[in-house]
Amino acid sequence: MHIDAIRLRFGITDFLEIYGDLGTAYRNFATPQFVYGVGARINVLSIELDGHRSIYGAIQGDFLAGKLEEEYDSDDGRRWKKETDWQNIDLKLELGFGHEAWRLYGGATYGIYDETTDRTLLSTPPAPLTRFVYADELEQENAFGGLAGFDYYVFPRFMVNFEGQFGSQNRITGHFQYDF
Repeated sequence: MHIDAIRLRFGITDFLEIYGDLGTAYRNFATPQFVYGVGARINVLSIELDGHRSIYGAIQGDFLAGKLEEEYDSDDGRRWKKETDWQNIDLKLELGFGHEAWRLYGGATYGIYDETTDRTLLSTPPAPLTRFVYADELEQENAFGGLAGFDYYVFPRFMVNFEGQFGSQNRITGHFQYDF
């Protein structure tokens, strides 16, 4: 699944921020579907080593949910429509080292992914049957994982981030951030 989203963040204090996500999700060029989410981040540790370097720690919680629709052909040549309702909860514990223009971090994740899928047969069913609909539920087997990431400040207010997760969810993400 591919997700494109805009995150709007609001810093309540220097160590606490809340945010909301709005966007779309799609797979294999299917029709994009609406995605929404909320989250919060608490910076629990900040140690200045000198004027340019620091160590930090943070806890972050994310909730993201949406729908996904696509049509596909099975191996026997039948055409199916798949409608999926999904939700994802991620908790992150992050520890990092930073300089003025960059930050390198790693940590642990705990994630819960839940998906309910209805599959409907679109092609002509066999003669005695009028319609096939199958319902599937998918839950994540391994909830724990790790993460590593890199932030680079192109300008003082513009940052580029790349992050990889493994274990509970194997994925690579990237985002741009501009602070107003």
